Amino acid sequence: MTNTPRKYYIRFSNVDDHEKIMDFYRANPHDNVSDRHEDLMKKMADNGSIVIIESEKGEIVGASISYPLMSEKDPSKQEWLEIGTTRIVLNGYPGMFDLMIGIQTLRAYLVEPPDDRFVCQMESPLVRKMAHKLGFRPLDPSDELVRVSDATVDATETCGKENWYSAGPEALPVMAKLMRDALDKPYLENPKNGDKIILDFSKSKFFQLFEPEIRDLATRDCGDPDKPNPKGSISQNRKEWMHKFFK
Repeated sequence: MTNTPRKYYIRFSNVDDHEKIMDFYRANPHDNVSDRHEDLMKKMADNGSIVIIESEKGEIVGASISYPLMSEKDPSKQEWLEIGTTRIVLNGYPGMFDLMIGIQTLRAYLVEPPDDRFVCQMESPLVRKMAHKLGFRPLDPSDELVRVSDATVDATETCGKENWYSAGPEALPVMAKLMRDALDKPYLENPKNGDKIILDFSKSKFFQLFEPEIRDLATRDCGDPDKPNPKGSISQNRKEWMHKFFK
């Protein structure tokens, strides 16, 4: 157990992080994390669509990637945004997953919202439980969604239609509130050994710009995740919320 909390930085990627991110995934393979095309991951790094957690020495200990999934009928239309390739090797700190997925999803909501909703495929029961807390619910994916997601995976076989989840507008305040609550804690503590860590957002330009919006979202009521509006659209909700927020 350490007496002084170690500091880790959570931020979004840039193109210079690509090789370091690839090295992290190569060094930490997992059966539940699918390999994606390397050129796609380089593009996502450049777009800032990868959230990373790194030590003060710059070592990555966690990463997750957002993949825009385009409509087959209209390739210019982003129908969904897939949260995928989530890998954390610094385990045992309640709130870390909430912060990583929360800031990743909220950035997408504000910067590159999907027309429909956020989606993810999760094999691990533990991860499904954590995602459920964030407002994700089971999804019966369309054949089109599975096909366009398969196109991002560096494999010949399909990922199939099992264990898909989605989050619509109803989940946004849930994620924002959990993220706000974790942010307001002075540190995260491992309950098994008492080890403490601090997550520092000072390197995240997104967080510096949008912390007030995140805290405002935490106070909103967008409905019940257990009773999602089938016509609810992330992009439409964002337009309505932005109009109200910036009056």
